[in-house]
Parts: sequence; C-alpha cells; structure tokens
Amino acid sequence: MPFVKRTSAKHGQSSTDTRKIFIGRSHELQFFIEHILTPEDPSYNIVSISGNGGVGKSTLLARFIDEIYSPRFKEYCLIALVDEQQPTPFMVMEKFAEQLHVKGKFKKALDQYKEILRKQRAEREAPLETFLGKMPGLAGSIVKDVPFAGGFLKEGTEAASEFLVKKYRYHQLLKDTQQEEDPIGDLTKAFALELNQLANAHVSTDNSKIKGNRRVILFFDIFERLAKEVSPWLLDHFLEADISSNVVLVIAGRKPIEHSDTDNLKRWLAYYDNNVIYSISLNSFSYADTCTYLAERGINDKDEGSK
Repeated sequence: MPFVKRTSAKHGQSSTDTRKIFIGRSHELQFFIEHILTPEDPSYNIVSISGNGGVGKSTLLARFIDEIYSPRFKEYCLIALVDEQQPTPFMVMEKFAEQLHVKGKFKKALDQYKEILRKQRAEREAPLETFLGKMPGLAGSIVKDVPFAGGFLKEGTEAASEFLVKKYRYHQLLKDTQQEEDPIGDLTKAFALELNQLANAHVSTDNSKIKGNRRVILFFDIFERLAKEVSPWLLDHFLEADISSNVVLVIAGRKPIEHSDTDNLKRWLAYYDNNVIYSISLNSFSYADTCTYLAERGINDKDEGSK
C-alpha cells in the first residue's frame, strides 16, 4: 500500500515575471498550505489539478513552489518537477532522482535498466549476417517450418533465413524481457526505497528545533501528455509500493487524473474513496480577476482603446 503512516532540487525560476503575478486562487493556495505543508501528516497524498489550457495550472504549481521556498517551509520540504519532456516512467524517475540528489541503490538499478534497454536495442538493430554468425546452422536446421507457397521450404534460401531470423528475434526479445523479470518494477522499488529514506528523515530548523519528518512533493505538469505511459506505471508499480505518508504527488492536467486514463478509471476512483486524492478544478478567471491581472501587467482599457 502507498503512503504508509510512520510513527516517528530547486525548481528553476521563470525567465519572465508573469508567474509572480498571482491573481485569485487564494482558496487553492490556502488548501495547499493547511492540508499539505503544515500538518505532521498531509491530509491527502495526491492532489489532482485540472482545467482547460491557459487557465493557470502551471502558474498555480509555480505559486505552490514559491510557498514551499518561503522561510516557513523551505527547511523541511524537498520538491521535484517533471513535464512533457519526461514522457516515460524511467525518465520520470531519473528526473526526480536528479533533482532530489538520489543515488544509492536507485543509481545502480537505473544503470541496470539502461543496460537492458541498450541490449534490446542492439538486438533489434543488429544486421542479419551478425545474427546468423552467432547461430550457425539455425536456418538450415529448421527452415522446413517456414510456410511458403502453400507448402514448406525444404532448403535454406536467403529469403527463408531472413523470415525465420526475424521471427526468432521477436520471440527471443520477449523471452529475454521475461527473464529479466520486471525491470521497471525493480527500478520503481529502488526509487521508492530512496524516496522513503528522504521523506522519513527528521530535520531541524536553524535553531535546532525538530520540525518532524521531511515532506517530499513531486510535481507532474501537463499530465495529459504523460498519462498514456505514466498513469499505468503509477497504478501498477509506484502506488503498489510502501510509500511514506510524507510523499505528496501534485498532478496537473486538462482532465482530473481519473479521466486522464479512462482504462483505469475505477482504480483511480478507489483512491478517492480512501481519501488519498483531493481534486482541484480550475475555472476561468472572473471578470474582476481578469481586470486585476491585466492591471498588474500594466494593461488597462484605456491602453487597449488607443490601439
């Protein structure tokens, strides 16, 4: 089970000032402070933020991150963020680990996983002559099993050899993958272990007062571009691990997390039933909020009318 209760990387600054202009969303910010950052155990371990494009999801994430870096929270919170540039589970874990400075067993597991990918890629791309050289007599011994023109080939032609080898390669790759047991699962277990070590560490403030366990917050932005691969990974592997209750996932996309992966809708709904997920739906700004936002950027009706 994820987010087990225990008993005892900086995000880069934007090149513009737009993210510093934060109009509205005060309720969402207050929720994040009161229910995620302040309690000894967060009230929820997954926050799903949804809304149409341009409604301010990324800006809200940026404001959350700014709050984490405030003097009140920065000494015991760690954060990491991924977006559409990390579209696969192993890239997500690698990026998180880089920002959280995670090494240890995860680094070893990551190197092993990359080696598996390298070998599989080499097998797929190896020329036919190289493969036949490693398997002398393969084509000649079983080429009679290759269907051809309603019958079976009785002698090893080049076309038959190529057909056979391609078929053999395919099945061999499947066999090799099975022999490797569960590489992405093993990698996830190593990642969860290192994550828990970070999250369950006691930290002190500058005056040596114990704040409690560290809070680790993992942000997923533009989740609609990650959902195809990352959502099944979260359900099948990450959330099946014993994850510390001090770990929080903040997932922002155009749809709520359960609707980003309709094949697993019921599985996500179970986390709502267990009060693991809190959903935030962002609507468009009100007219008053829009006017305030434009004013903050130095734009007013008079300026627009003079154009």
